[in-house]
Amino acid sequence: MTGAARVLIVFGTGEGHTAKVAQALGRTLGKGGSSVDVVEARRGLVPPQAQDYDAVLVAGSVHFGHYQRDLETWVRANQAAPATGPNAFVF
Repeated sequence: MTGAARVLIVFGTGEGHTAKVAQALGRTLGKGGSSVDVVEARRGLVPPQAQDYDAVLVAGSVHFGHYQRDLETWVRANQAAPATGPNAFVF
């Protein structure tokens, strides 16, 4: 991706490791000139909508065969939007 794209990184974390990965991805993409929002999907916090961004990265960790419930909820609510632009799921 080139130029000043708006990038959303939504993550779920259990022990903090995925948060570190998401922040590192955000710093790296930001160095390329993109505007990057890194937001945790968690109860009580409403992450931005995927449709408001040029690209979306979703990062989550798997515990006992499942991603974080709040991350799954966000993905279901935004499942159509990420397909319209560059997207990635990191786990």
